[in-house]
Amino acid sequence: MGRKQENTAEVTAWEPPNHIAQKIVDGPSFEHAFDLQSKDNGTEFTVTGKLEVKGIMKLMAGMMVKQSEKMLEAELNALKILLEEK
Repeated sequence: MGRKQENTAEVTAWEPPNHIAQKIVDGPSFEHAFDLQSKDNGTEFTVTGKLEVKGIMKLMAGMMVKQSEKMLEAELNALKILLEEK
């Protein structure tokens, strides 16, 4: 946690403008998807993910999920601010 890690992702689904899914191909078993839906006077943004950990990393899985959620929330808040400025 707190270390920078670069991975290569493969797009597994692409349905513009509403859906994209990808998986990490050179690191931990991680898949995630982003979905956009019109809702009321805005857009609902849904993120789903699946992380499979093995061995000793299973002990850290809960902490990894919480850290990922915090990072995603911060990134989405920054994106929201950028989009609302336009």
